[in-house]
Amino acid sequence: MPTDSYNDLATQAVALWEQIAGRKVDATSYVVQMTEASREINAACDLIRSVVCLEDGFSTILVVRSIFERLSGGGLLEGRSPEAAAALAQLFTKQEVTASTDEYFSYCKRAVAHYRGGDVDGDALAEFVRQQAPLLNLDAFLAMNRLTKLTAFAGEPGLPHEPQLSRFVLAFQTLDQLLQHARVIPEGFSLCAILCESISDSYFVLVVRNGQQVTLLTDKGTFAHPLQQEMMRGRNDRYNQYRIEGSHFPYSLLRIVWADNGRRAVADSARDLAPTERDIPAIGSLSDLAPDELLWLHLLIEQCRIRYFQQKQVEPRLALGSQLQIDHAWLPSQSSNLPAILEGLPHLEVKNSSDLSTDFMHTLEPKWSEKRTPNRWMERRFAAAVPQEALYIPEAAMNNKPLLLEQTSAGVRLERKKPDYMPHGGLTNQVRLTPISSDLLATPEQVARDVHFVARSNQAEVIKVLARQDFEARRIEMLEWFYRKAKKNLPNLLEALLTGDSTPFQLEQPKFEHLYSQLGFRPAGAAARRKVQFEYIPSRKQHPPRKSDGPSLAKTLKLVHLRDLCVCCVLSNWEGAQVFVSVPVANALDIANLTGIAWEKLPEELQYFGMPEVGGNSILERLDPLQNLSNPWNSFAPRFVIPVGLRGLREYRKARGLNTPSADELKNL
Repeated sequence: MPTDSYNDLATQAVALWEQIAGRKVDATSYVVQMTEASREINAACDLIRSVVCLEDGFSTILVVRSIFERLSGGGLLEGRSPEAAAALAQLFTKQEVTASTDEYFSYCKRAVAHYRGGDVDGDALAEFVRQQAPLLNLDAFLAMNRLTKLTAFAGEPGLPHEPQLSRFVLAFQTLDQLLQHARVIPEGFSLCAILCESISDSYFVLVVRNGQQVTLLTDKGTFAHPLQQEMMRGRNDRYNQYRIEGSHFPYSLLRIVWADNGRRAVADSARDLAPTERDIPAIGSLSDLAPDELLWLHLLIEQCRIRYFQQKQVEPRLALGSQLQIDHAWLPSQSSNLPAILEGLPHLEVKNSSDLSTDFMHTLEPKWSEKRTPNRWMERRFAAAVPQEALYIPEAAMNNKPLLLEQTSAGVRLERKKPDYMPHGGLTNQVRLTPISSDLLATPEQVARDVHFVARSNQAEVIKVLARQDFEARRIEMLEWFYRKAKKNLPNLLEALLTGDSTPFQLEQPKFEHLYSQLGFRPAGAAARRKVQFEYIPSRKQHPPRKSDGPSLAKTLKLVHLRDLCVCCVLSNWEGAQVFVSVPVANALDIANLTGIAWEKLPEELQYFGMPEVGGNSILERLDPLQNLSNPWNSFAPRFVIPVGLRGLREYRKARGLNTPSADELKNL
C-alpha cells in the first residue's frame, strides 16, 4: 500500500465535502430531511467521521473519493455547492492522488486474484475494487479496534520474514481444540471457525503466529454479562444476526439460513468438513470466499502484519472458562477441567457465600455502588446458609436432574435428584443455577469478574428460594406482630380514624424526608394520598367469624366473639359493629404510621415492603442479581380495619361537634 503522506490533501477533501453536505462531519446536531439525498449524505458524513478519526490521510482520501463518486453518479449532489463539488473533483485528479489510488487498486486486484488462483473476471474485479476497496479498507482499520485481541501464548517472536496466510479455513468445536493445535499451525496467519451447537453462536478466530508468540483476534460476541447470551438465546437468535450481518468474516461458508424474520437460525445443509494435510478439518478454502470477504481479510491481515510483525505489539493474556481450575463437591478433584493449555494464569480465588457480599462485588463492579441496595437484608439473613456447591459450578458438574434445596440438621444442602412427582413450574424448593461457561473468553481479570458474577447470580437464586420459604413460614407470625403493634398504637390514632382525619396517615411527612432517596420512593399524586375509609355493612350481610380465619386487628383487640358469631364495636364491647373504618397498608411507611414505630426499627424484611424495586433491564445491563430480586414480603398484605357500631360512631362524632351522615352515605365521609 502507498505510504501515508496525504494529510493535507485529506484535510482539503473533508473541508470541501463539508461544504457540499452543508454540515460538519463531526456535528452532533443536524437536520435530516425525508429524502434519499439527505439520508445518503448524512450517512456518508458518519463514514467520513469514522475514517478521519483514524488519522490516516490516504484512507480518508479513498473514502471521500468513493462516496463522492457514488453520490455524484446517482445524482444525489445536484444543487449542492457546485463550486465545492468542482474543486473536490479537481483535487481527485491530481497526479499524486490518481497515481496512489491506481496503485492501491492494482494492489487489491492482485490480492484477490492471488487467492482466487487467477480465475477472475478482470473487468468485474476492477469495478468491484473501485467501489468496495475504500470502505473495506476502512472496516479493516476499524476491526482492529472492534475485534477481541488476546495473547494465547507468549514467547519469542520469529525471525524477520514475510508471513503467509493458510489457504484453508480451519474448523474446531471449541477454542480449547484450536489452542491445542496453535503451536503446530504454520507461522503466519490462519483463519479458523469455532462451530457451536447453536449455529448462530459460531464465530471466527484469526490466529497470528510469530515464532512462539500466538495472538488471537476474534469476532465472538461480547455481552454485558455472562448470562446475557443464554437469556437472549431463549428469546430468539437476532442478537447473533446483527453481529453476523455486520461482519466481513466468511459466514457464507457456514450456510446459515435465517427463518421467522431473523428469530431462528438454521444451517442450510450439513457441513462436510474436509481434512487438511495436518488432519485438521476445514470448512473451506480461501478461494471459496466471496470477493468482499476475501479482500477485507487481506486488508485486515495487512493491519496485523504491521501490528504484530513490524511493531511487535503484545496483547493482554487470554483466559478461558474451560481452563479454570475449580474444585467442586460433585466432581473428583480437578476432573471438571480440560488439560491445562494456557500457562501462567492467576489462580481464581473462589469465595464462600458470606464473603461473596455486596461490598466484595462493589470492588469488582464499582457502578453498582451508585444504585440502591434494598435487598441487603436478604444477604445478611440468608447468605451464610447458601451451600458452597451452589456458587461456582463447572459445566461438568451439572446433569439433567433438578437441583433441590434440602433442609437438614447440618443446614441447607443442595441435592441433584429427580423427585417422584414434578408439578408444572417446578417444586417450591427447586433452584435453577447457572454453571460457569467453558466459552468464557477474555483477559484473566475479566474472566474472574464474570465467574464471580455467575456465582453471585447463583447465590441470589438460592437466597430467593430461602427468602420465599421464610416468608411462607413466618407470614402469620409477622401479621400477628403487626396487629399487636397496631393495637398498642391505636389510642394515638383512634380520634383521627373516627373523625375521618387522614393527616396522620399521609406518606409525605417531614419524618420520612430522609428516607425517600434510600427507599427510591417519593410520595406524589393520588397513589401517595391516604384516606380514612368508612364502609357500612349491616349485620345481616356480614360473614360470621370463624375460628379458621387468619389474624386480624379485630381479633387482636378481642372484638371477635366466636360464640355469638359477631364482631363488636371498638368503643363498646356491648354493641355489634356495622361500620368498618380502614386505612390502606401498601408499604413500609404505612406500617410505620400505623404502629408508631420508626422505619429504622421495623423488622428489616418489612423496611422495603411495597417499595420500588431497583430499576434496569437484567438482560441488557450488568446489574447485581441479588438487588434485582423481588422482595417476597411484598405479598405480606396486612389490613388495618377498625370495627365500630353505628350508634357509637354517631355519639363519638357528635361529642366532637361533627355530623354523621346516614349509613348509606358513610362511604362519602
